[in-house]
Amino acid sequence: MRATQELEAQATGRPPGTLSSSLTLYQKIIYPSLLISVFAIGTLTVLLSPGPKDSAVILAMLTLFGALMLRINMPLKRVRMDDQALHISNYKKEITVPLGNVAEVVESWWPKGYRVFVKFHSATEFGSRIVFTPKMRWLAWWSPHPVVAEIRGAVARAAGAGPVIPGAPRERHQPTGL
Repeated sequence: MRATQELEAQATGRPPGTLSSSLTLYQKIIYPSLLISVFAIGTLTVLLSPGPKDSAVILAMLTLFGALMLRINMPLKRVRMDDQALHISNYKKEITVPLGNVAEVVESWWPKGYRVFVKFHSATEFGSRIVFTPKMRWLAWWSPHPVVAEIRGAVARAAGAGPVIPGAPRERHQPTGL
């Protein structure tokens, strides 16, 4: 992995910076696995204990809870960015997506923190959009996360449009000399 980062740094001029939280692996795999396991053990304890019980309701609740945990957390990706591309990993595979393929970057506030959604012009191996949790900012949950502006600015620079100034109207870059 270190050799890959050194090659990326030589090719782009700077090493990829990590945009996603260092807790992504925990949020994606460890946390849901632990909660589902604890809930399953509790379910088995209730089902194996003597006395009346409604096993269908208990199993339905376990299934619903497990599906919800997987739906919310499994899509999370680890995201790094350099001057030319996003480097996206699901912890099994890492892909490189040119910044020119980024169509839109939006953020959403979840009860468990921010989520950043990146939509692409054309589908990647991970689909037409990805989601990641950016690095945590203490006591700043009410304001937009700076990683969104950072990605938007990098996309604009890669397209030759210059820096993106938050709140400023966007101008189209017109080629000269035609």
